[in-house]
Amino acid sequence: MSNQQPPSLWQRTRVHLQVVLLRLAVRIGRIGQSAPPAFPPSRELFIASADGKRRIKLLVFDPADATPGPKPVYINFQGSGFIQPSLGSDGRLLTYIAREVGCIVVDGDYRKAPEHPFPAPYEDAHRVVSWVLENNDGQFDVNRVAVGGVSAGANLALAVLVNMPANTIKGVSVIVPAIDFTLPYAQRRAPPDMPEVHKKEPDRSGPIPPDIGELMRMAYLGTFTNTKDPRLSPNYGDITRFPGGKSVFIASAEYDYLDEEAKKLNNQLVGAGKEPVHMHAEGMGHGYVMTNNSDTAAARKRDETFAKVAETLRRAFAL
Repeated sequence: MSNQQPPSLWQRTRVHLQVVLLRLAVRIGRIGQSAPPAFPPSRELFIASADGKRRIKLLVFDPADATPGPKPVYINFQGSGFIQPSLGSDGRLLTYIAREVGCIVVDGDYRKAPEHPFPAPYEDAHRVVSWVLENNDGQFDVNRVAVGGVSAGANLALAVLVNMPANTIKGVSVIVPAIDFTLPYAQRRAPPDMPEVHKKEPDRSGPIPPDIGELMRMAYLGTFTNTKDPRLSPNYGDITRFPGGKSVFIASAEYDYLDEEAKKLNNQLVGAGKEPVHMHAEGMGHGYVMTNNSDTAAARKRDETFAKVAETLRRAFAL
């Protein structure tokens, strides 16, 4: 096991206060900004949590094809740094997937740290996938289920995958995934410095500052110390649970502290004969797919990424 010392009460209190201030800063930073384009879901649902004491909100994006019968389903978990309420932030991508792949898309919410540290977000993500597989109303083709997400959401998708029975999940799409919790940000390989010419295009994004990245990591860990637990660091899970046949897509970004661990996961999968598809977004930072622009370098790279997601899912679903 890879254990780290549990944080003291003071350290946990400090993390909580820092997260509250960060959330406030994000809200203040949005004042006066134009609202991003709306990509509303087709419908909203609430399902019971695993313990039956809460409800988990789902956004559902239906394909244009309204013919009766079960359809393949892609389950998404949004990026959040594990701390920021952000359900719906992947609407552009999910609308695109529903339209271009012709599958049902389920965007699952999950509890956020530090109020609800590990394993709470993982448990909610696992419950969402389990609910889809239960398929109580017959709308889903449970033999064609894929999972994915962005950043923190990608971590949850991968963690659920490696803890599901073999051959349950047929496709995977993760963008700038957080994978390995054994490494504090201070010990990660720093991305290259972004050239000044790229800094003039802010929608390229950049790396998450190491202090913010470590804050998110500590908030999610809480008092949990076994950082090699595959529910937390899916790269330590059963790699054989990943589907093969080029049904796994991994996108990483050049200017991102998470780039290296995405490459390592890709190499793990190659070594296991899984034929993953890896896209390295050169010249881009962690949040490049979140740009709302339409004719910039980041927008073109975002669109290229989305196209590869759709291609991978069509292959996974045999469409």
